[in-house]
Parts: sequence; C-alpha cells; structure tokens
Amino acid sequence: MFYLKQYVFYVNLIFFSNKIVDLNACNCYRDENFGNLTCLQCACSGEDENTPSNNCSHFLSISKAPVLTKLPLDILEKNVSRLKTIEITKTGLEHIPQIRSTHVLDTINLEENLIKRIGSNNVVVQAIELSIEYNKLEIVEPWAFNNSRISRISLRGNWNLQSLPEETFYGLDGLKTLDLSETSISKIPSTGLEQLEVLRIIGTKSMKTIPSVYYFKNLAKAELTFPFHCCAFSLPERHDAKKYALFSVFSNLMHPICKIYENQRDNENSVNTEDEEWYDSPVTPTSNSYISFIEIQKHSLFPPLEANISKEQALAFCSSYRYRRKPVDCLPQPDAFNPCEDVMGYKWLRVCVWIVVLIGFMGNASVLVVNASKLREMTVQSLLILNLAFADMCMATFLLLIAIQDLISKNNYFNYAYDWQQGMGCKTAGFLTIFSSQLSIFTLCFLTIERWFTIKKALYAQKLSLLKTIYFVGCGWIFSLLMAALPLSGISSYSTTSLCLPMDVSTIKAKAYVLFLLSVAMLAFIIICVCYYQIYFSLNKETRHKDGEYVLARKMTILVATNFLSWTPITFFALTALFHYPLINIRKSKILLVFFYPLNSCANPFLYAILTTNFKKNFISLLSRFGLCKKSARAYQLIYCQPVNCHNIHRPITADTYF
Repeated sequence: MFYLKQYVFYVNLIFFSNKIVDLNACNCYRDENFGNLTCLQCACSGEDENTPSNNCSHFLSISKAPVLTKLPLDILEKNVSRLKTIEITKTGLEHIPQIRSTHVLDTINLEENLIKRIGSNNVVVQAIELSIEYNKLEIVEPWAFNNSRISRISLRGNWNLQSLPEETFYGLDGLKTLDLSETSISKIPSTGLEQLEVLRIIGTKSMKTIPSVYYFKNLAKAELTFPFHCCAFSLPERHDAKKYALFSVFSNLMHPICKIYENQRDNENSVNTEDEEWYDSPVTPTSNSYISFIEIQKHSLFPPLEANISKEQALAFCSSYRYRRKPVDCLPQPDAFNPCEDVMGYKWLRVCVWIVVLIGFMGNASVLVVNASKLREMTVQSLLILNLAFADMCMATFLLLIAIQDLISKNNYFNYAYDWQQGMGCKTAGFLTIFSSQLSIFTLCFLTIERWFTIKKALYAQKLSLLKTIYFVGCGWIFSLLMAALPLSGISSYSTTSLCLPMDVSTIKAKAYVLFLLSVAMLAFIIICVCYYQIYFSLNKETRHKDGEYVLARKMTILVATNFLSWTPITFFALTALFHYPLINIRKSKILLVFFYPLNSCANPFLYAILTTNFKKNFISLLSRFGLCKKSARAYQLIYCQPVNCHNIHRPITADTYF
C-alpha cells in the first residue's frame, strides 16, 4: 500500500509537521522510484498504521498535503498497473495527473484539491468511478476522457465550472452515472451520453434547460435542480417539438420493418412487450408533416442505415430505438407551485387577463392624466387619489408582464421557466405587485380616514393639511418599498412560482413576512369598514333622507364590497396554505390572481375618481384646453361649488360631496 497520510511528497522528501524527513530514513523504504515499495507507513513520524501487507500494492493514498501542487510523473506511471484505488485528496494539486492505465481501476478519487483544468486526453483509463469533486475546476476541454471506459463520473462541487463543451464526453465509453451537482453550468452536452442511466444535477441553479429525452436513450433516473426540468422528460413533445416529430416519423417508418424481424425471433430472445412498445405516433409517412427518411438520418439522433441490412443489424437497431413506456424517474417532481403548465393555465384565462390589463391601464391612466393637469390646484383628496392611481397602475403593469410571459411561453413554459423565474423579469413583476398592493392598501386606508375626519369633524377649522398629507404619503412609499424589497434580500422569494408572488414559506422569516402582509390587509379592511360605518351615521338628517340616504348607502357598500372581494379570498386561501392546509392549488389560484387580486386596481379609478363630479369637471376642463367641450367647461365653472361658499358659510354635507 502506498500510504502518504498527512505528508507532502516532493521528489524524495516528506514534509511532516513542518519538519523535513529524509525518505531514506523510513524503515519500509526500498527504492526512490517506489518500484519495490510495498508499504509506506507512518513509521517515520512515530505512528503505527499496521496496514495489512497483502493489500499494500493495490492502494495509493495521499491526503492532507496542502503544499503538494504537482506529482512526479513516475509515481503513477511505474505503479498504476498494480493499483486498484488511487486517492489524492485535500492537497494543493493544481493539475490532474496524467493517468493512463489499461487495466481496470476501482476508484480514482481526486476530491478537495485545487485542480482547475482537465485537458484533452488527460484521463485514459478503465475505472468504475472517477471523482473530481470540490476542486477549483474551471475548464474541461473537449475529448477530456477520450479512449476511456468509466462507469461513474462526479464533478460535484466545482462552483467555478460554468460550461462543458459539446465534445466533453466524446470518446468515452460505458458512462452510466454522471454527477454535475453544485456547479455553475447552464447546459449539458447533448451528445456522448447515450449510455447514461443516472443523471444528477442537484443544486445547480444556473441550469436552464435539459437536452431532449431522445438524446438519453437509456436514462432511467434523473435528480435535477428545478421541478420544471422534469417536465422535459414527461412532455417530450412540448419540450422539443422538432426532435419529437423526427422520432415519431422515424418510428412509423421503422415499425413495419421491425415487426417482421420481431415475429421471427425465438421466444427466449423476444422483447418483453409488457415493458416496451412502439410509440403510437399520430404522424404518418403519408401526412403533411412527413419528413423524408434521408432528412431524418441527417440528425444525430438516428445513425444512418444501409439499404441492405442483416437480420442481426435490424434487430439490434430496432431494440435500440424503441419508445419506452416506462418514464424517467425524475426529481424534484412538478408540484403545486411548479406544474408543467403555462403561466395562465387555462386558455380562457389567457384572454381574460388581457381584458383586466386593458381596464386597469385605461382607468388609472385617465386618473393620472386628469389629476396631473391640476397639480397647481392640488388638494388632499386629489393627492391621495393620484397616489392611489399610481399604485393601481403598478398592479396593471404586473399583470401585463405576466400576460406577456404567458404569450411568449405558450404551450412550453418550462423551456422558459429558468430565464423567467430566476431572471429580472419575475423579480421586477413580484416587486411591482407587492409595492402596488401595499401602497394601494395604505392609500385606501388613509383616504378613508381622511374622509372620516373631514365629515366627522366638519365644523372644526383644523383640517389635514397638504403638507402633512405629503409626509404621510412619503411614509407609505417607504413602507411599501421596504415590503417589496424584502423578498429580493432573501426573505421569501419571487422565484418560487411562475406567478412571481412571494409564496416561499420554507423559513420562519418567510412565514412571518407573508403573515405580516396578510395581517396588514385584514387590519386595513377593518379600519375601512369602521370608518364608513361611522361616516354613514354621522351625516345630518338632510343627507340621510330618501334618495340621498340610498345613494350614500349604495356607494359605501360598493366601496366596502370591492375591498372585501379583493382582499378576503386572497387572504383566506393564503392563510390556509401558510399553515399547510391549502384548499386550492396554483392552477385554480390563477383565477383569483386575474379576477379578485386586481379587482381594486380596476375598480378604484372609477369609484374614487371617474364617477365623481369633481373628476368630470377636471376632465372637461382638460379637454377645453385642446378646443373641445368649451361650452360644457364654462357651464361647470358656473355651477361648480365647494362645500364652503365664498362667505365662509358652511353648507350641509351631501352624499355627492365626497362620494
């Protein structure tokens, strides 16, 4: 056994505990080239390993040698033929040693070194396992494992590894298991992995897409990073439509040929039809989508066939290109948060979301333009309504981003899932929706309190000033920006689902964050209900009379009802999910997202602005600047009056005054 534990080997010296020990002083040393060395124990350090001598010639271990940056070439060249296991771990090794062997090795373990590159033809061995885990690997050159036969390769933990050339595994035979977990690669080669049975890419958040399942002819198990990666294996026709069409046509072309040969096979060599069957493709050679046999053979998926082939060749070929009924065992499975479906899920919902976006943009844009035209005449009410319209416009923008992404990724969202959910698009959409909802809730609550104070204290001279209102609105902005920024800092996440809502409740902080947002919405709704209740019963008898009472009650009911419908369903179902008792899945929650979640954003511009007398006056005034509706503008100037007349005599407050 070559055992250099806790040493740094360099030429003919061993460095141990900062002391230089002459290798010739070791009792078991025979030859400086290790030709006759049977066992290098720790006798020179005063330790006794008592390693069995009959296993000495099969094992080489160099461990915990941080100063060792390079191995002399003759160490492995002269002894590799006698080895079964090579372990060089936790050293300063910067380059992978030239390992060339014609006999089979059990394990080559090069973990936790400082290896940065695997060059072309660097490893030419036959081994059961090659592990180069947790190094500083940055480059793997094409044909790195050429002329090798290795069953398992692991490059796990090499975070500096960002790409693998398409020819990385060219010339490599027998690869059954490949581990690329905890790296920074964005894609894997689509060729050279035909014999692969197990693929692991866990914790590789940079991985965007997986090659078509038709490149992995023997793949049985895949452990990946994101659930949407597994959709590529369960829905191959949507993942790569071109490869699916080629495979379908090719299967139909070869089906009758293979059936003839299959019927002639002996029972002992027959294929188990319970496990495999030909893919029943809707594409036929006579259909409009027919692709010529010559064109199909141009693609690397299918090797060329000669005009005349033997029975053995045909049987081998047919058994190689069957469609297996048994699917790939893939993890993590698509779940409620990340199903294999489009962003909107339902086709009719895709149409509805555009209608909601249109209403939201038109209503809030109108309020913003009209109120902005009266900045010099800004009042507390108009400032709050302007602020509310901006918040609701952000909500419409959020829905617009979701609708656009749904349109772009129609029918194969999982191919776009990484770029959307992990990119700036989803983060921007999520930030907008939380900022919008919190600012809208704050403004609605403040607007209701302002109305309550103005009507309840109508005879008091002290009113809420514009300057104080600006201060409170500024506080609302700071609060809303902070709430929207928290998921970007690691508290919850916008990337959990395609809807870009902070649905990640995997940590206590994330749960507390979501619970706080829901509590704010519930508290605001209670405040609004209490204020409108007191407003209604505080108005004078003239207002609470016949038609006036009915109009006021109707408007208040609509205001409260829209808040209830907008916040209550979302809050209720979010709470059930938060406490691990979800009553609806993500697919159905998208209905809430389109029809209930933005309800306030669509209704607010009409309830608080467009349907009021003051907005009509300002709108007509704006049109008159462009030469339109001048007569109506003059009429409004004559009849329009504030609650307090020119002689400072207070007039009765009516339903139309503030509603």
